[in-house]
Amino acid sequence: MAFPNALMQEQPDSPDIQEDEDYLKVTRTYVVGGRFTYAQLKQGEYIPSDGYIDPETGAEFKTFEYDSEVAYPLLKVEFEKRLTPKAEYDQHTYTYERPIEQHPDFIMKWRYELYASDTTTAIPAWAATATDKSDTVGSEIWRWSKAGAPAGFTNLRQAQQADKVGITSYLELAATITKRKVYTTQNATFLAWGDTTGQLLAPAVVIGLLPGRQNWLIRDVRIVEDDGSWAMTVEFLYFPGNGWDDDIYEDSAINEDDNQ
Repeated sequence: MAFPNALMQEQPDSPDIQEDEDYLKVTRTYVVGGRFTYAQLKQGEYIPSDGYIDPETGAEFKTFEYDSEVAYPLLKVEFEKRLTPKAEYDQHTYTYERPIEQHPDFIMKWRYELYASDTTTAIPAWAATATDKSDTVGSEIWRWSKAGAPAGFTNLRQAQQADKVGITSYLELAATITKRKVYTTQNATFLAWGDTTGQLLAPAVVIGLLPGRQNWLIRDVRIVEDDGSWAMTVEFLYFPGNGWDDDIYEDSAINEDDNQ
């Protein structure tokens, strides 16, 4: 005989099927014609063997409950199936310090003072908008400095004195998004995630940030076995503006699979 054997009578209200976001749970109730020990239940195939799959629901055998103290001994057999839930996304936005010279609107007069070799030459127009030292390269008259007067350029032009003295850094926006998803099978997409670290890929859910592929880098992928399934956590790291340097980082070969 094989489970369920011919001596078992399934009840009219069986099976009881319950489902939530994560699991399908099935309970089948049988009347059995006798009072048995666990060994007798096992030997007589009143209970499934480990790994048995309920043919109607696809759920796997987990446990059983046997009540022999009633007029008609009842056997309840419980099955469970892990569903594939939609991925969950957590977004964390924060700041970190960067040198003030890396600010996208940086101009030299924020941090540098303009020195001249004499006091007669008019301050040039470029001094108000210069973003680097290129205008003074090779000049015999002008020098930028944030460490005092350079040799030969002793005349500080007060009109161009640094206007953000003491400010050496600024706070830049940064963000991470963490994706969590359970895979019930090792399909091709699941396997491909293992080779995506360090590649460019935008998460499926982005709130208030640039959604472009070039703005998101896969920094971390973790996969753990979870009761016959695989729980995966992916961390995406954000870079604003023009995003990550695509000369250094390449696009991922896969696409986000949240809706698959």
